[in-house]
Amino acid sequence: MFFGLAGLLFSLTFCSKFDDPAVYIPPAVDTVQYIESNEDFSNPERGFYRAAEVHTTNYKVLDVAQMKTWRTLQQADGGSYKLYSSLVFRQIVFEGFTHKDLSQEVLDSISKDFTAAREAGMKLVLRFCYPTTAHAGSCPESFICPPYGDASKEIILKHIAQLKPLLKPGKKKPVFLAPVSYHKHSKKLFYYNLCIIIKNLIENL
Repeated sequence: MFFGLAGLLFSLTFCSKFDDPAVYIPPAVDTVQYIESNEDFSNPERGFYRAAEVHTTNYKVLDVAQMKTWRTLQQADGGSYKLYSSLVFRQIVFEGFTHKDLSQEVLDSISKDFTAAREAGMKLVLRFCYPTTAHAGSCPESFICPPYGDASKEIILKHIAQLKPLLKPGKKKPVFLAPVSYHKHSKKLFYYNLCIIIKNLIENL
């Protein structure tokens, strides 16, 4: 009995040496109430775009003032509504370069496009392509047959390498790359070449 009572006293004394358990106090909660609005506004990176194609034989750099106007509420071309545009679909046709490297003048013009878009607060959906002329013939598609106008795989890979300094990370670029297109001469060759081109494009970003 003595040992039982002594043990109980010891346990009570031992337990009393520990601090009381911490009490969890939840942080204060802020309630934000949003008010419904029908206001139209410019949606960066996901909004409407304006198309601006350019050929390298007559390269005209994007106009900052024009792009700033596009960012304001404008009547839609051929539409009965108005919209804000925050993107420019910039298709650059490498005309005259299907068999040779891009010139420094062309590369400088592309760089100036980037600078102009950044100044105007726009983003570019960028697409590089080669002259496309439809030739009707006896091929399966009939309405578009070889020659398609594309550069060879080797030339395309050279062009990608030349564009690398303009697209590489390190300095924020106002650019998205549009899907790669490449006409098929045969299905097997088409998919093989397309995979190589996309692989090199990704490695050079």
